[in-house]
Amino acid sequence: MPEPPHFQLDEYYLDLQKQGQDMDILDWEQTQQNPFPGLRPFRTREAHLFFGREGQAEELVIRLMQTHFLGVLGNSGSGKSSLVRAGLIPALHGGKKQDRVADWRIVICRPGNSPVQNLAAALAGAHQRSTDRAALAPEIGRLLPLLNNSSFGLLKALQGAGAYDKTLIVADQFEELFRFGHEIPPGEAAHFVDLLLTASQQQTAEIYVVLTMRSEFLGECVRYRGLPEIINQGQYLVPRLSGENVRRAVAGPLGVVGAPLDPTLANRLVREVGDNMDQLPLLQHALMRTYRHWQQGGAGAPIGHDDFEAVGQMTGALGRHAEERYQALNDREKAIAKLLFQRLTDRSAGDKGGRRPTRMVEIYGLARAIPAGREEVDRVIEQFRQIDTSFLMPPPGAPLQEENMLDISHESLLRNWERLDEWALEEADNARQYQRLQQAREDNEEDARQGWIGGARLEHLVEWREKTPVNYFWAARYHPQPAVRIREADWEPDRELFERNLAFLNASQDRAEEEERRRLEYEAQKLELEREKAVAERERELREKAERSERRAYVWARAAIVASIFSFLMGILATNYYIDSMVSNGKAFENSEAYDKATQAYHAANSIDILGRFDLEKLLDSVEAKLIQQKEYNRLVRQGDSSSNLGGHHLLNALACYRRAKDTGYPKNENAAAKMAAIEAQRPTLAATFSSDGDVYFEAEAYELALQSYEVALQMSADPANQDYIRQKIERTKSKMRQ
Repeated sequence: MPEPPHFQLDEYYLDLQKQGQDMDILDWEQTQQNPFPGLRPFRTREAHLFFGREGQAEELVIRLMQTHFLGVLGNSGSGKSSLVRAGLIPALHGGKKQDRVADWRIVICRPGNSPVQNLAAALAGAHQRSTDRAALAPEIGRLLPLLNNSSFGLLKALQGAGAYDKTLIVADQFEELFRFGHEIPPGEAAHFVDLLLTASQQQTAEIYVVLTMRSEFLGECVRYRGLPEIINQGQYLVPRLSGENVRRAVAGPLGVVGAPLDPTLANRLVREVGDNMDQLPLLQHALMRTYRHWQQGGAGAPIGHDDFEAVGQMTGALGRHAEERYQALNDREKAIAKLLFQRLTDRSAGDKGGRRPTRMVEIYGLARAIPAGREEVDRVIEQFRQIDTSFLMPPPGAPLQEENMLDISHESLLRNWERLDEWALEEADNARQYQRLQQAREDNEEDARQGWIGGARLEHLVEWREKTPVNYFWAARYHPQPAVRIREADWEPDRELFERNLAFLNASQDRAEEEERRRLEYEAQKLELEREKAVAERERELREKAERSERRAYVWARAAIVASIFSFLMGILATNYYIDSMVSNGKAFENSEAYDKATQAYHAANSIDILGRFDLEKLLDSVEAKLIQQKEYNRLVRQGDSSSNLGGHHLLNALACYRRAKDTGYPKNENAAAKMAAIEAQRPTLAATFSSDGDVYFEAEAYELALQSYEVALQMSADPANQDYIRQKIERTKSKMRQ
């Protein structure tokens, strides 16, 4: 049996793929659960709950019978899909009853990023009335060559597929051809259009084609030959609901389930709908929530303003509901929710959609950046696609498989959930950061003179890398000329490009750190030279002052001797007193570590020590040795401070400098000892940090960076057990590098 194809049947339409193609409406119990669909469109089985469009379905039937091709157009939220699903199709079956009037084969598909394959899947589902992927695979394998062979492929695929008088092909959300154009294989979109046009224009079989499309994409139809002409012949622009239609859309379903309604609430809803572009999705979601609140309150009094206001009213119900779902998650699940909703939105310039359906294989790959496993991702998705929520598709009960597309159910969620809008803006900024990095790398490879990233730009990119969970699955969205990716192996080229970009960022950071280290060394050397120059100047001044003192003392001594012997003897006493005073001052300066002033005092005393009463030469040698010791101590402490400011592995160099400063024996070394103690206290934390960094690099297969981080962690660690553990990581990394 061939491998199951990569497609996603739209489970909203599977109720049509049943034996007999009859109208099987919801039973009473299912209807009473909630008569309002919320964000999702009405299903065909809910036609008995579809009010407010009376007469429009019949008009669609008349136009379709005349042209065999009908484009149902309207703004986002105008109800196009619901009108076709719960209006047109039931009308073709004879109205909102179970009588079988005509043998209609209903084939409904969405183009997605594989329109012909999705059409084959829808045909197979209509033929076999099955939703099992493996069971449908042989039939799809038979239909695909027919569809791909020529523009008559759809006609051939419909031949011999059962006794049906008429066939309706519905291409829902036709604008996906334009929104996903860059992901659709070349030529497939045009061939898909040719299949639909050829089938609707031939005369041998009753084949009808209906497409639903947002009206702002109408101008894009000129891309395909023949499509503008046939749309001009048959199109229906879905009108906004009038006040009376809004009243019927509110009161009709409640009447079916027998729920009483406060008439003043109905009037209020008519006023609040107004010209809101999200009028129908917001109205239906607010009603769904209001009805549920009324049920939970006992379903006694009529549904009234209290129920409506309790859920946030029309403008706040959707955002409040989404926020409640988000707040019910734990922190890890919140991170997953943020990641997948950012992936499912698009705020890029020129994109008209806002939604970005994504394959589950990409979602699972993207979640590894957190890191999170498949089961965790599935649990978060279930929280946002429950039957009373319907924020994500496929709907509850449909299995989540890697090749399926995950999508936001309606654009109104983007416009009314404030947190999602903030996430989308943040993702747009993340994209800009990454694209700047990629452009810088390309510029550098093209012309090395472009240089590396630096300055504030580098700081922003490093901060972005550290705080944003990204990997190559994330980056693939922003790589040039993205290819169609279905299996995980299809992302391998993105892995290589992503790693090249990050390697360039890491190299830029290393170069910036090296330049900063050199700058600090230069500044330290410059400061040292300036200090040495100042010391030399000070020593020169002291020598000159000492020489002047010596000359004055010499003149004074000679005058004293000539005066008289008596005066000489008295002078000796005075000189000894002066010498004692200078020596005392020098020792006081020495004790306070003012070695420059101590040297000056000893020189002054030595210059007039006529009798050599004091051993001043030894005092001078002592204070000069201490002055040298002080300079060496201060130099080592400054070098240690420079390394300490750099942080990280530079702290090891700082620790060595402080230790050498302490070893100089300088009396006042408690400062160096305190700084050593502060760094020693950080060693366990730094060891853990560098070990963790090494794990991240190892996971990313950047083994050289991982080895560097592990070696620094080993030097930082003081725990023998932890050192052994890190050595094991080092050996594992070296083994990987040898491979």
